[in-house]
Amino acid sequence: MTMSMAESTGIKKAVLYDVSLADKIEEGKSILLTNYTVSIDSVMVNTKSKVANTSEVMVDRERERQARELIYPPTSPFVNIKEALAMPVGSMLLTKGLIVETEEAPAEIEMLTVEGFTLQEEDVLLVCTDESGDIKDYLCARYLVEALFILDEEEDITISMSNILPASVRVEIVPGTSEGSRINNISLV
Repeated sequence: MTMSMAESTGIKKAVLYDVSLADKIEEGKSILLTNYTVSIDSVMVNTKSKVANTSEVMVDRERERQARELIYPPTSPFVNIKEALAMPVGSMLLTKGLIVETEEAPAEIEMLTVEGFTLQEEDVLLVCTDESGDIKDYLCARYLVEALFILDEEEDITISMSNILPASVRVEIVPGTSEGSRINNISLV
């Protein structure tokens, strides 16, 4: 379950990993959330987290709208390709077109040592040392990391991974995506 929370100082997306807490979460209800884990763009509510009722939290309409947009972003404007190319960098747009041809970026095989990590919503940012000793960051799908280290969905991935690092891995890297280099295959060495 994904939810957004708001209070007078800000908004935050939260992901509920402990389904036993779902009955305590209700839209429009004020809660006290303890023992949650912070990631880059959200908080994670897991088996160690607690949810309790609390006095009403007052939030202005603008902050409430911003919080709703974390879950339901506004629809992008529809533009043709010519108009899209004239828009500012970073614009969120909607375009309809025919895919004429595709080309896969060639994957590079590398040996890395995973030294650390940062959890993101669907990815894990792996901090790695390559064979020359350079430190680099790579994005990897969270499910690949969980499968590699045989992590149970109920397990706290932060504690489990911390116990097995550093780890030597063989990876296939797709370079040059908009979000940086991405690992699309990973195995222990």
